[in-house]
Amino acid sequence: MQIHSLSYNALEPYLERESGQALVNLGLPMESQYVPSERDDIDRIIRQVYQSPSISVGKIDALPGHLHRIYRITLSSTLPTYHGASLMLKLPPHTGDQQLSCEREALRTDSLMLGVVGADGVIPTPDCIRSEMEPYTIDSQFLLTTCLPGSCLRDVDSTFSTYERADIDRQVGFFMYKISRQRLDVFGYPLQVANGIGFNSWRLAFTSMIDSLLVDAEDRMLSLPYAHIKHHVSRLSHVLDGISEARLVMINLGSPDSIFVDEATREVTGVLDFSSVVWGDSLFARMFTDPSPAMIEGFGRTVASYGPERLRRTLYDCYHALRDIVTNYVRHSDDETEMIGRRLLTKALKEMAATGS
Repeated sequence: MQIHSLSYNALEPYLERESGQALVNLGLPMESQYVPSERDDIDRIIRQVYQSPSISVGKIDALPGHLHRIYRITLSSTLPTYHGASLMLKLPPHTGDQQLSCEREALRTDSLMLGVVGADGVIPTPDCIRSEMEPYTIDSQFLLTTCLPGSCLRDVDSTFSTYERADIDRQVGFFMYKISRQRLDVFGYPLQVANGIGFNSWRLAFTSMIDSLLVDAEDRMLSLPYAHIKHHVSRLSHVLDGISEARLVMINLGSPDSIFVDEATREVTGVLDFSSVVWGDSLFARMFTDPSPAMIEGFGRTVASYGPERLRRTLYDCYHALRDIVTNYVRHSDDETEMIGRRLLTKALKEMAATGS
């Protein structure tokens, strides 16, 4: 598959040039923990993109729950075309924020995969307005897109009935099916593949991902059964050789933080986050750890609870559990997240220990 280049033509600003300084009303919600430099950064980026005193920042809302700093911006302008327009701005984490090794180029991955998925039109995505990823300094990086219509599922999930929530799961499963139809003969993270350093087998790609997480955990002196994890992954990873074709996998597709929905129609309007993606086995997606019947229905095929397919999913559960545990430590999240991860890890290790080579 060809890696598509990004289009920066969405909302191209054919603007009048006017004198005078526009007034800025930030309209910041109380829960948004801004510092002056962030406000300055957002103003600077909007000025850089539109290059007109007629366009300024009217309102900013922070979207929590993400690796990146994500803001929904409403423009203020004397030009009717732009007044009230909603945009989404993604900035890298703060310089002092800890990240996993696999997250260090997450915003660049997000930008790349938005171009790939958006160009193919397989699922609804925002349009890229401007992506600045050069030079390799986080202070200058940003991704500015149109805003997905509707609300973040995390904010309105409690208003959905059981039937309506199952329909969302069904749509997410169908999106996963559509995304997984994109395929390559090289495995690994998108930037590895794009830079010609991908892996020729899914086994090699997956074990390198596990090794990276274990190094992150060891560097932070986390208490984990390292020897058991390494032993069982090495002993059973041969089952991954059954995957001969790399499918596009959005690992966290279905997370309420990254799905937008229309509250009136109760339908998914788009996907926000493309930073956690890999070319590998479609069953590696986190949704298959404990999929709902509606997700499986949307995906279009059953997921085996025995044999090689079940063993692959057990290996993947080990990865997801490790990532939850390490991420919880790095992000200073809640104890419940870590306990869920540790229970999943214990379950996966027991299943692997009970499986012969």
